[in-house]
Amino acid sequence: SYVVLGIMSYVDKLSGNYDTRNVTSKDSEYSPLKTNKPFDPVMNGVRVKAITGPLRRKQNMSLDNYVDAVEAEKWMEVKHAAKLLNITENELHSLTPQQIEERWAKEYRQRTFSQQQELIIAAEVLLEYLDSQMFIKKSRQYYKDYIDNARSAIDNEIQTRREAWKQNLWLFSGVMVFGGCIVVLTAAYLRGMIQKQDILEIGASASDYMGVVLTKPKNREPAPDYGTRYLQTPTEVDLDASEGPIERRLADPDLIRHLKEKAAADEYEDASIVRLVNEENARMERERKERALLESTVVIHRKEDYDEHGVYRPQPKSSQQGTAAEGNASGFRAPSFTEYMDMAKHTFGGSKTQRFLKNSSEHAAEVSAMEQRLRMVNPDVENQQYLSSSTGDEGGRAALEAVASAALTGGVSSKSSA
Repeated sequence: SYVVLGIMSYVDKLSGNYDTRNVTSKDSEYSPLKTNKPFDPVMNGVRVKAITGPLRRKQNMSLDNYVDAVEAEKWMEVKHAAKLLNITENELHSLTPQQIEERWAKEYRQRTFSQQQELIIAAEVLLEYLDSQMFIKKSRQYYKDYIDNARSAIDNEIQTRREAWKQNLWLFSGVMVFGGCIVVLTAAYLRGMIQKQDILEIGASASDYMGVVLTKPKNREPAPDYGTRYLQTPTEVDLDASEGPIERRLADPDLIRHLKEKAAADEYEDASIVRLVNEENARMERERKERALLESTVVIHRKEDYDEHGVYRPQPKSSQQGTAAEGNASGFRAPSFTEYMDMAKHTFGGSKTQRFLKNSSEHAAEVSAMEQRLRMVNPDVENQQYLSSSTGDEGGRAALEAVASAALTGGVSSKSSA
């Protein structure tokens, strides 16, 4: 029984720790609005979680908590009556007739006659409330929320302990790994696998690392004023300007010489960067112009410009000029008609001969189409042969032109065909 009572008291304590409160992050000790300490969000989150408890879902959202207009009006009357008897709203869920009688007797002795009548009516309203269905619903809702709060509190407590165990496990693992490394190094040193010089080098590297990590330049800036949002906090630039030129503050000539050399090196580096950038821009512009020139020029592909593997290897101008000089003393050779036609085809997009051949082929196609239409209109083969054989005569040529014009317009009469 004592164990059960202990468990019930513990659950009651947990559920009571997470009642609804008006607690925000501003109530934390590390709030920048209350103190001028640096703001630590991790620690602040831990403290706020310890104060407010776990996050809970919205309560009183089920269908059991639904009340209509009549029930809502009765609930308002009950709350007003409880206010007259000095009963809080949280006590209405577990109210008993004995509590109503005690509160009524206490308040009845302190009131006058008219107020005593109000207390009698309020007590009757509360007694009717205890016998109504609304009391059962409110009581069920109260205990349901109580159990939900206890469950969420227990879950939060379990999660907190698990996180603590996990942190302890990581800490224990780190200590064990560090101790294992020390044991391995000690055993290796005792067995002669590593020498004293190796130990000294390991220690020197470790000390250098710790020096780099821990030895940092001192921050001369004062603590930031969170209340004014850095308006009154001088920066490092302001502090440096207030102390004057750096040459006056440095008494070491070697340091001054080093600074001058560094400034000269920085200036030379900046000038070199600018020169390299300008050269790169000029090269890109030159490549762009060459690319545009190549795209706007007809390229002539010659066989002598390709090797046996098909790779384009143009001959230099000097060798080309020498070859031309060997062929002709003047350096000029008159091309043949075939070479000129090939050059015209690749360079000028066509010659007069090509246009003539093109027009001739088109003319031949038109003539063949006309003859096909004539065969479709007049299937008499003898007449076709007669007309084709008499093209040299004037009358035959006239008849052929008449028949052709009629065929082109879509039909021909029997008289014209005859």
